[in-house]
Amino acid sequence: MTPQISVLIPVYNAEKYLPQCLQSLAEQTYTDFEIIAVDDGSTDGSPEVLQSFAVRDKRLRIVRQKNAGVASARNRLLKEARGKYLAFVDADDWVKPNYLEKLYAAAETEGADIVRILFEEYNERDKSCIPCDRRYRTYAAHRPVPFTPAERLRAGQDDTQVWGKLIARALVIGGQLGFCTGAVAEDVSFEILLYLQARHIIFLNEYLYVYRVGVDTSITADKPAMARGILQNLCFLCPELERRGFALPEIYEVLLRLLVKGIRRFRRLSPDARDLEVIEKTRKMIEKYRFYCYFGPRWKYGWFVRLTNGGGLERMIFWSRLLR
Repeated sequence: MTPQISVLIPVYNAEKYLPQCLQSLAEQTYTDFEIIAVDDGSTDGSPEVLQSFAVRDKRLRIVRQKNAGVASARNRLLKEARGKYLAFVDADDWVKPNYLEKLYAAAETEGADIVRILFEEYNERDKSCIPCDRRYRTYAAHRPVPFTPAERLRAGQDDTQVWGKLIARALVIGGQLGFCTGAVAEDVSFEILLYLQARHIIFLNEYLYVYRVGVDTSITADKPAMARGILQNLCFLCPELERRGFALPEIYEVLLRLLVKGIRRFRRLSPDARDLEVIEKTRKMIEKYRFYCYFGPRWKYGWFVRLTNGGGLERMIFWSRLLR
């Protein structure tokens, strides 16, 4: 029988934390789900951990591939999934026992394409656990959420984690959604497109997912790569939103503001050649897509393009800080 939920886990060198993640899924009060783990060329004991768990729990299906990055692993997971709903879980995180039960009940009762919950942040270094709701409580207070396209884009940008939610697989398939390969922060473009194309979004005011921080091997610890990846994802969205029929002034005003904000991320970093290439591409995207904005923002971003032309990174960062 086809399971109702596909739990999707990208795995790369997560031997230390993977057992807790898998055990939290084994203890779910809701049971009609499959677990798919894509081992993205791990060089530690992750394959053995997965195989050991699969012997005990037949719901786990293991897919192995050569190391190609988390975006590639997640795209493979989307292809392998069979369930009506998708639930991504990172290999170093874990979930509460009623996680899937709560998400599934909300999705079925309210016909939602996306169900989002709140999460706790567990610090691996000092073993503290704190609730993280500062970005989501505004949305969680309104059910259902009456989003305009610009509000949906901002909500997707606020919620740049693909984990901690249940997603209707039909939305992903129908929208031909996937992760931006070749860049980290691959969740950014996926989440924004997901929120823009969803018909019905529900936020649950419950802490059911535990996100582990303080892991040295996490890509989020690489600040230059994260800053570069965010800009790559936003640059990808500029033509992609136009192609998908979202060429609206309010959409591009938000998107261009995010591009400028992305440039500001480099003010405390030491950009290398890859960063400079992405930053220059960002400037060209602002120059091209400012014409989709209303007159005021179009004029403002036009001046930004003129003032930064040929001025190098220092000038671009300076004017990006003023253009708030």
